[in-house]
Amino acid sequence: MQAGEGIFLPLFGESEQGWPRGLRIALYFMGLIWCFMGVALISDVFMSAIETITSQEKTVTLQVAGTNEKRRFRVGVWNDTVANLTLMALGSSAPEILLSCIELVSNEFYSGTLGPATIVGSASFNLLGISAVCVMAIPNGDTRIIEGTSVYFITASCSLFAYAWLLVILEMSSPDVVDIWEGLLTFLFFPMLVSFAFVADRGWLKSQRSALTKLLYADNEDGVSADMLTAEKLNKLIKEFNAKGEPVPKDLILGLESKTRSAKPGTKSKALRRIEATRQALKKGLVPSPAKHQLQQVETEDENAFLEDTLVFSFDESVYEVMENAGKVVLTVKRTHLEQQATIDYRTEDGIGADAAKVSSQDYDATAGTLVFEPGVESLSIVVPIIDDDQQSDDKNFFVKLHNPRTLPEMKSRVASTGTATVLILNDDFAGRLQWSADEYDARSVDGQIVLKVNRRSGCSGVCGCRIVLRDGASTRAAIRDRDFYALDGDKVEFEHNETSKEVVVRLNSERDATSLGRAVFHAELVDPYGGATFMSHDEHADKLTCDVIIDRMARTQSESKLQLLTQVLAAPVELHRLAAGSVLEQMMEALYCNGSAEAQKDASVADWALHVVNVPWKLVFAFVPPTKYCGGWLTFFFSLLMTGGVTAIVGDMASMLGCVLDLPDEITAITLVALGTSLPDTLASRTAAMQDPNADASIGNVTGSNSVNVFLGLGLPWFIGAIYWRSNAEAEFENWKSHPVGKSTYQERYGDDVKFMVPAGSLAYSVSVFSICGVMCLGLLLLRRKTLGGELGGPSPQKELSAAFLIMLWCIYIGMSSWHTLSTQE
Repeated sequence: MQAGEGIFLPLFGESEQGWPRGLRIALYFMGLIWCFMGVALISDVFMSAIETITSQEKTVTLQVAGTNEKRRFRVGVWNDTVANLTLMALGSSAPEILLSCIELVSNEFYSGTLGPATIVGSASFNLLGISAVCVMAIPNGDTRIIEGTSVYFITASCSLFAYAWLLVILEMSSPDVVDIWEGLLTFLFFPMLVSFAFVADRGWLKSQRSALTKLLYADNEDGVSADMLTAEKLNKLIKEFNAKGEPVPKDLILGLESKTRSAKPGTKSKALRRIEATRQALKKGLVPSPAKHQLQQVETEDENAFLEDTLVFSFDESVYEVMENAGKVVLTVKRTHLEQQATIDYRTEDGIGADAAKVSSQDYDATAGTLVFEPGVESLSIVVPIIDDDQQSDDKNFFVKLHNPRTLPEMKSRVASTGTATVLILNDDFAGRLQWSADEYDARSVDGQIVLKVNRRSGCSGVCGCRIVLRDGASTRAAIRDRDFYALDGDKVEFEHNETSKEVVVRLNSERDATSLGRAVFHAELVDPYGGATFMSHDEHADKLTCDVIIDRMARTQSESKLQLLTQVLAAPVELHRLAAGSVLEQMMEALYCNGSAEAQKDASVADWALHVVNVPWKLVFAFVPPTKYCGGWLTFFFSLLMTGGVTAIVGDMASMLGCVLDLPDEITAITLVALGTSLPDTLASRTAAMQDPNADASIGNVTGSNSVNVFLGLGLPWFIGAIYWRSNAEAEFENWKSHPVGKSTYQERYGDDVKFMVPAGSLAYSVSVFSICGVMCLGLLLLRRKTLGGELGGPSPQKELSAAFLIMLWCIYIGMSSWHTLSTQE
């Protein structure tokens, strides 16, 4: 069997046919392995772009009804399920999908065998091989269970349906022919899958909710349901209330705050898992409300400023916090013009919203009275009794209002805007919910530090806490660790029993040189809560809370001040130039250094150096892909997708040539070597996720979604294009079409004169049938393990080893039967 010509290979043309067969086998095999390394490296870049795109957040600001307060909260631009089934799946399946598309074009729009066989072979290894690896990765006795069962049911069902649909097309609907409607419908199954999975993720498929869910997600009186409030609906809602000149109802905001679940410690995205696995293998290197949080003042004029002819009354603070078991709360009232006698009345009022404190509910005692300020007295106190109970409830709020100010006739008197104080009764029967006291902190580098505050709300029982992570800013004016700020002395904040706030001190670099003055931003994140604590968040799926710290790197001398002004004038072009040169240069240097940097290179082993030398050409080429800082990662996405297509084309050429020299059909090469090579990064990433994540969602749940996407995109798109091409060019291409070989005959001899896009079922249909049977048995085993062992992954010995062996046996059966059928039906 002689190798034909591909897109790029053979490099030496016809002369390679005369080389010794053993030499060609060795060269082509090593070349294929080298190409797989290139696929893994460019997929690393591709996944970095996807991680940047899908991790983007936007900030929404809401005004709380009944106050002048505005607070911000972050919402993810991408839904996690949609991201996993679109960009993430495309990133992990791009080689297989592109191989199928490139093969179609390179074959002059005749259907090929390498692309479709690779997709089925890759799906087989993903489901059977990766599942076996993940089952064995869990320590003996430990288990991992799929928690997102609704989405998993959708993707698992679709993965089986996808391959059953291929049999319908190839064997039943129109044997050996793919019509336009079949290709289009196959492609449209992809957005249908994403839509169904999104609906399942949102919980809309459930016919009823538990009493607790109904309580937390109750509809408010305006008909807006907090649990249905996505980022898009929230933005629309804000515009509607702004158009009416009204703030967002407080009940809705309180409902948003209740949408909280325990965060999953240490959970990482699929993209990050694959990036880490690739680099390790290849050595490459909520809406806060007054009842929940401390108020953040809106920038207004100071109404308490000293007025010459007006005596002003106000509370010392706008919000008072008191433990439920404290027995009372003391509020301080102050006034101006101390030389005058003055009088002010006060009264308590029940709170508003779902968490209102009420006299009728025995939350506090109604209090009213009059304060008389004698000359020289600046402040007096109001005492309101608080009633303790043993009921578990959220924090509650009520108000104390000042009214009817009086003083001498010749002087005016009034109540300031802070003449109404909010009292928060902090529940002491829960562990509590944690949140930053503000969404944004302003710091000055010359102070040498910034103090951040973490509040504990909705309970203060027992010891709880969370970890704190300081993250570099993502903008061009980002604050960088060890350059602008320093790591914390400890990585967690812990609350003792009845403790409701903690301060976190972040040290800042006050010795920056004058050329880097100005404002810079870094982020502080609360993650991994423990001790029963949860986060106060707008999103029930949130696993972190973030605040921004803005450092003002102030000038300390007149010369620095002038230089700072000049830097601000030239900031945009200078920063753009620095990024365009520096970031690409950093990528080039990372490509040249073993393990990615000069420091890491010092500890490189012989194996590290060997892999580095082999992969340097790939690294240098991929270093020209624009960094993810540009265009939110989209520029990197498209450039890396283009390069992935190029490398995939080389893989296709190399695999075909190796198969020819080994006298193996493309179908066997595809389901073995090519499928294994393109699936290796996903295998390593899934194994890492299985060991580190608390559930099996990322390791097993994503496999079924990826398999579905392989068919709907990897076959639906090229088949749709091919069907359109042959429908449009039937007459012009008839002579070429009728003489196109299929086995030892031609299209005309086998199919007649009706020009269509032909996809001979043959080995492909048989391979799909065998995989479908093995897939059903695999999913059945995982379900049985869930029922008997408590999880799809892990378990005690020997059940764990037997499960993994059974899955590997299924994969071997698929390879063996598919290969036997291909060889036995060769003409």
